Amino acid sequence: MNSPPLDKETRRKIRNLERQAADLRALVDTLQTALRRAETALEDTDEYEYVFAQSAKWAMNEKI
Repeated sequence: MNSPPLDKETRRKIRNLERQAADLRALVDTLQTALRRAETALEDTDEYEYVFAQSAKWAMNEKI
């Protein structure tokens, strides 16, 4: 069964949401890269466990 065509306003909202989702994926990718760099820099320091708590480890591995 065919759906009725979407109106102009609905198509605009969908495009905006798709753009926003793409921006958020790029942001997550950038932040994960920064976390990986910080992980490397702090690897052998006393601050490592403080900075890389479970939330940071989860964030680095999360896939969107």
